[in-house]
This record gives sequence, C-alpha cells and structure tokens, in this order.
Amino acid sequence: MWQSEMCRARPVVDWPTDGIPTVRPNLGVVFVPGIAGQAYTVWNDGMPWPGKPLSRDAIRGLRGVAVSETKMMRLALEFYAVHQASGDRDIAAYHPDTQGIFSLAHLLNGNSTLLEVLDDPPSIHELLGILLEVNCRVVRILKSCLGERDGSMVHGHGTPQGVYFPNAGVRISEDAATLVSPKVLDDFVLPYLERAVSPFNQGFVHYCGRHPYLFE
Repeated sequence: MWQSEMCRARPVVDWPTDGIPTVRPNLGVVFVPGIAGQAYTVWNDGMPWPGKPLSRDAIRGLRGVAVSETKMMRLALEFYAVHQASGDRDIAAYHPDTQGIFSLAHLLNGNSTLLEVLDDPPSIHELLGILLEVNCRVVRILKSCLGERDGSMVHGHGTPQGVYFPNAGVRISEDAATLVSPKVLDDFVLPYLERAVSPFNQGFVHYCGRHPYLFE
C-alpha cells in the first residue's frame, strides 16, 4: 500500500503549485468500523466496504477497546513507520479515512439509523456519544504518530497533493448527513460534528452529495 501511494505522490513532487505531495494508509471508510470489529469486504477493483451492522451491545463495547492494538490501527501505524523509515521528506503522510460521527453511526448501525433518529432519539444520541469518544481517541493516536499538533494538519483527501491547514487539526467526512432533513442535521449531526472538531481548533469537513442546508 505504501509503494502504491508513493507511486501516485512522487510525480507531483516538483509541480509548481502550493500543494504538498501526500500519502495515507488508504484503508477506506472501514477504518474506524474495522477498529470497532465490524466485518468488511475487500473488492478487487474498488475500496473495501463494511459488512453487516453491529449489535448495539457490540457498539457499546467500543468504550473498552484498546484502539492501538486493533488490526486496522496497526496497519495504519505500520504504514507510517514504513514511510518514516524511507527518509522521504518531500512527501507528507496524513490520516486515513476516519469519516464523521453520524456517518460512523450509519456504517456501524446500518440504515435503521435513519429511522431511529425519529423513532428512538435517545438510542441514537447514546450511539453518537460512544462514537464521538472513540473517534477522538483514534484521531489523537494518529496525530501523535505523525507528530502533528492538535490544531493543525496536512491532509490530501485521497489526492496526490494535499494542503497544510495551520488552524484545523481534524478532517470530518459526513456523507450520510446528505440523507437526512435539516431538523435531523440540527439535532443529530451538527452538534456531534462541532464536538468532534472542538479539541482540534477547526476542521476540514467533506461530504459526498448535494445538501444545501448542510452546505450552509
């Protein structure tokens, strides 16, 4: 994986732009779900995809998971170790796809999440609270390994060239948020997005799809 990422990054090292050549542990949206113990499928011609939703008890058990000892985190840390040992200082390593709090809930809890926000709000708030805590632990481990300050980062977002963010220390990807109403965004997405960003000063927020209210 490191060699593949470097093959994409090396050709842009001398590009006359402000972009920073970047590589990441390209583990897809299953990175945090895999840390949680969710099964996933690795496609021959595409990115890995999560398997069946976890039970709520399994998700509650995340509070006691030793994140650094999970297979997914070990893969990420091994990637960084290989990159650091290479001595290549022209290319920066950055975070794998950690997703966002609501998107993680959707990945781990499945499509029933979109109904439970209406039928069982306390249950979803409990789920989001657990994932907020786990996400913060994951991000802190990654930043520590990369030697990043809490309030800044380099991020490439899957492209060969990245950007240095001097005042933003975390990236949030809330793809599932494009599936819900403005009220659900206000109640279940934005509060947890803000809490996920707050320890890291500001954040870079991404989502796939069109949602004018989310954009605003």
